[in-house]
Amino acid sequence: MRTAQNKRAKQRIFEAALALFARKGYAAVGVREIAKKAHVNISMINYYFGEKAGILKAIINECYDRYFKTIKPVGDEDLPVDEHIRKMIRTGVNFFRKNTELAIVAFDVIPLDIPEVMGLKVKWVTGIREGMENFRKKLGVDSRDVLQESLGPNVFVAVILNHFQGKYAAEQYPQFKEYVAQLNDAFYERYADALADLFLYGYMGRKKKENKEEE
Repeated sequence: MRTAQNKRAKQRIFEAALALFARKGYAAVGVREIAKKAHVNISMINYYFGEKAGILKAIINECYDRYFKTIKPVGDEDLPVDEHIRKMIRTGVNFFRKNTELAIVAFDVIPLDIPEVMGLKVKWVTGIREGMENFRKKLGVDSRDVLQESLGPNVFVAVILNHFQGKYAAEQYPQFKEYVAQLNDAFYERYADALADLFLYGYMGRKKKENKEEE
């Protein structure tokens, strides 16, 4: 009985911190606020996670473990380049839809200087890059070329992150209810295809493609 209660308390701390980090950002949230939202004592946070950074480590581990397991099998598939890119982007979009808070927090802290989690971030980012190496080679991306690396398919993770950060923020305000209601399955099919078109043809190329389809 006590073990089950302990697991529930630990999960409440994790979920409370996740929601607060997603809404306010990691730096703006204190341990007391997390404890209050999770209905636990601060000592329980220390017991399960050691400190606030310990919760962030758990979030990063959970997010990247799920992301790697989701994206790597698609990266290894033997598909034509066009179809492969579309499937990879669609898979990434669906991952963010199903794991919005987790993805917002974990991906958002990548560029931040948080010494306690720096080693963990390097480990996961390096692991995902290595896991996607076959896909990158298929696209002709040379990981040793800084320019190619900067403009490679990973750039769309940032685009997707930006969209879901905006959607998540909009969900907190009733005045954006109509906007959020439009972000349904049909929208995300179009959204994923539009991102793939941008990667394959560029913005002007995508507009030309749209114009031809309308003729």
